[in-house]
Order: sequence, then structure tokens, then C-alpha cells
Amino acid sequence: MPSGNRSLLDYTYGGIFINTNGSFIIRNCKISQVSIGIHLSISIPPRVYQYRIINVEITNCSIGIYSRWSHVTVNISNCYISNCQWVSITATIDIKSHLDYGGIGIWVRSDEGSVIEDCRIKDCSIGMQTELVEFIHNNELINCGIVPGMIISDYDSSNTVNGKPIGLFWGVDNMVFTQVNASQYGQLLFVACANLTLSNIHITKPCSIGIQLYSLSLF
Repeated sequence: MPSGNRSLLDYTYGGIFINTNGSFIIRNCKISQVSIGIHLSISIPPRVYQYRIINVEITNCSIGIYSRWSHVTVNISNCYISNCQWVSITATIDIKSHLDYGGIGIWVRSDEGSVIEDCRIKDCSIGMQTELVEFIHNNELINCGIVPGMIISDYDSSNTVNGKPIGLFWGVDNMVFTQVNASQYGQLLFVACANLTLSNIHITKPCSIGIQLYSLSLF
């Protein structure tokens, strides 16, 4: 799937599609050139089963790993995902309201106890977009970044963008950021911060989002 192609695969083409009751493990797989590498479409009672995706390589797909069920627990670890790029094909009804244009390495909306760790995501339009994931550690994003969902997940300082830690500031008021202190971070996210000042900050390509602002007053 060449980068920049605007007439790529339809979302009906998936590598692994799972809609079943029961725990499972997807391990040691290679998936390439499909619309969704792994699509978890699971509607079951909450917290009954656990789902694990381990050591999977996904390349040249529109979306690497996708799950939108907020009541399931997902553990994603040691995966390598690369070159998930934007497309313009309209998605099917199942995901149309969320992901019209693809381009996401990992898109997960899950239950408490879910984990994304030790993954490497490279050259995607958006590296990772998550909601409600409880533990996100030691993930390496290269030439792409994180877009938090409406409910912010826990990104600790072990996660990096282009070799630098993610700067997530939540409810910290009266901060002043210039290029000098911003340059230590691969990506900056400010959530509910009042009286924030950003000055002379350089944002360079490639990146998913250089600075993200959530419900704050900005000067």
C-alpha cells in the first residue's frame, strides 16, 4: 500500500476479524496490505474474557489494530506496526462514525485493566489513539504520535515519540513553554490547564500532532 495513494482498500478487507465469546491469543503473526490488520468486533458481557495480541507485525494497512468495545479487556504487547496511512475511501457503517480515513496504528477503546506495552509504531498518520486503556507503557513511536480520545488514557513517561518522552500535563496552571523546554519532549499534550503560554515553539514534520490542547485557556 504506497503512501499517499488516495484510492486504497475498502474497510471490508481485514486480516484477522474476531467476533466470538471466549478468551483468545493472537501471537506471532504477520499481516500486510489489508484495510484493518486485526479487527476486534466483540459484543459480550463486560470483563468476562481477556484478549491478548502478542508479537504481531502489521505493515501497509489502513488501520493496524482496531477495537471499539469499551467493556472488553485487551492486552497488546511487543507488536510492530508501520506505514498505516490516511485513505479517502468511505468506511462501512460499523466504523464510519469513528474512522472515516484510517491512518491509525492502534485504535482501542477498552475496559479497565487493558494494557498496551512494548510496541513499536512507525510512519503512521496517527500512531496510537486510545480511550479508557488503563496502562500504556514503554511504547516507541517513530515519525508519528498519539491522539488521545475523549477519555484520556494513562500515558506514562516511558512512552516516547522520536526518542523523546511524551509530555502530558493535566490540570497544571500558569505554565510557560518555549522552544528550550519544549524540545525535551517528542509530543506535548495539555489537558485542563489554565493560563498556558506557548512561545516560539518549532513543530516539524513528520508528526501526527505537534501540540494538543484539551479544554483549557490559552494565551
